Amino acid sequence: MVDCTRGWDGKSSITFALCDPINAKLIGTSTIRLANSENNFANLGYWVDSCCTKQGIASTAATEVAKFAFQQLGYTRIEIVAQVHNLASRRVAEKVGATFEGIARNRLVYVGQPKDAAIYSLVPEDVHG
Repeated sequence: MVDCTRGWDGKSSITFALCDPINAKLIGTSTIRLANSENNFANLGYWVDSCCTKQGIASTAATEVAKFAFQQLGYTRIEIVAQVHNLASRRVAEKVGATFEGIARNRLVYVGQPKDAAIYSLVPEDVHG
């Protein structure tokens, strides 16, 4: 993974590029974004090109980015928010050990429309052993 963009004032957003190790082609991204500074938690997102899915890339990246966010940025909670019907994204959250907390109504806006979302959480002990 390569830290390819920093749009932050200390820790508001970092996007990591997921690159093919053979040809350095971009195959996805994973982003940690400050969600609530007062309560010290962030959102974790990921995307992998459809030609590279089902290889564990998203779950590996999500785990490493979560570790980075806990260890280097000091977050105490990370949320993964996925559209209810996005089963691939939800499976990644489950593979990294995130706890399903419920369905939040109108939690996301997708293509201009509010969508319900599944909320998952990670805390430091989930990824540190």
